[in-house]
Amino acid sequence: MVLASHYIFMDVLSLLERNRTERLEEVCTGYSKRYSDDDEFQELISLILVALENNNNGVLDELKPKIRDAIASRRIETAGGTKLWFKNRRASQR
Repeated sequence: MVLASHYIFMDVLSLLERNRTERLEEVCTGYSKRYSDDDEFQELISLILVALENNNNGVLDELKPKIRDAIASRRIETAGGTKLWFKNRRASQR
């Protein structure tokens, strides 16, 4: 299972903060296909896409803190620990 890194969340947040809704929809759809196994990411993306479809800027503003929290947690998760993508490479170098 491949997790979306914090850079992906930062990209989505950047588009959201700049109100680039057309591009945001394209990017979210593309990332959704790429990271289909990442449940947390899929949940946020689906909320964004529904809000864009309904033209609900209030919901989009409410999602910004959740995305910032996801950025912080993913920065840690993908930097090391048990969810490290290449966790076996360290064990093989001993």
